[in-house]
Amino acid sequence: MGNNVENGRPERKKKVGTLVSAYIEQGAYEALLAHCEQTGQSKTKAIERAILLYCGPDEDGKEEDR
Repeated sequence: MGNNVENGRPERKKKVGTLVSAYIEQGAYEALLAHCEQTGQSKTKAIERAILLYCGPDEDGKEEDR
């Protein structure tokens, strides 16, 4: 992390990732917003955690059919 401040925010290390765009039902989006307000989590982090919880390996570290 550098000390260079641009737009009032300190420089951050770039995350390696993939852009995802999705059209979701309004109720699901409202639930996401409520969750993020309650937890202080970003929408990105909440979605990443949900995907890993739903699609990630099981407790034994194995992928299972879901």
